[in-house]
Amino acid sequence: MKINNVGGIIVAASIRRARPMLQLGSIPIVKRVVLAFQQAGIFPIVIITGTQEDEVRHELSEYGVIFLKNEDCQEATMFDSLKIGLSYFQDKCSHIAITPVNSPMFSPETLKKLLDTKGEVTYPVYKEEEGYPVLLSSSVIPGILHYKGEDEFKGAIHSLQNCHVRVEVEDEGVVQDVHSYEQLQKLLEQHNRALMQAAVGLSIEKESVFFNNRTKLLLYLISETKSVNKACELMSMSYTKAWKVLNKLEFELGYTIIQRRQGGSRYGRTLLTEKGMEFLLAYFEYEDRVIRFAQSEFVRIFKKNQLI
Repeated sequence: MKINNVGGIIVAASIRRARPMLQLGSIPIVKRVVLAFQQAGIFPIVIITGTQEDEVRHELSEYGVIFLKNEDCQEATMFDSLKIGLSYFQDKCSHIAITPVNSPMFSPETLKKLLDTKGEVTYPVYKEEEGYPVLLSSSVIPGILHYKGEDEFKGAIHSLQNCHVRVEVEDEGVVQDVHSYEQLQKLLEQHNRALMQAAVGLSIEKESVFFNNRTKLLLYLISETKSVNKACELMSMSYTKAWKVLNKLEFELGYTIIQRRQGGSRYGRTLLTEKGMEFLLAYFEYEDRVIRFAQSEFVRIFKKNQLI
């Protein structure tokens, strides 16, 4: 099911290389990347986990992201982890934004510039140096997944050189990573200004909240996996909690959202009903319109008047 045109992959698996919980400012770098992706309207966001997996899941379990583990994280390369994410995204989105977690300082505005271009392979360039994130069209995924040459990801991308679109940016963060930590610290104030936006926490409630960002992801994953159990694994939610959320949602709405199939409560196929799917799609439309309005008003009232 294509809910959104652009998904995202954050590669954070390698025990030897990735440092997802490295603190930069008041938050770890993996959260910094998630926030930048979310501000650019990317959904779903997949984090390829491995090193510090428990800490990453705990930090981001409420942020509506999907966790896919690279079981070979001891020897994992970025390309190995990336292929896990790309395999997941086949037929789900038209484009996928990808970045290693160690490159956390690109701005949401830079990502939006890439999204406005949407070539087959689009990447930012700062002073002639290529950086992250890279935006890939779903049409190039099969070629990357089957690439067997040298230099892994860089080699796979180089093999698609005729498809490249370079986007010149003034964002130094696209070429900095954790190996230049002092430089990242210098860019921190600038990056935090770029992250500043109208934060819209949407929910639907009566006497209490019964639909929010996590419920949205739960329904989306059930529609994808046909399994509550699998959806829970992907989003780090307990199976018992998921059914409490689903039962409360149906009670408050007054109609059936989940169609249960034979095979036992844990192992049977679970689908969204037609009305459940209609509700989910309506919520995505509602969310998109509200966020766009909030962001435009934020710019008009605060930024244009140079109050922020």
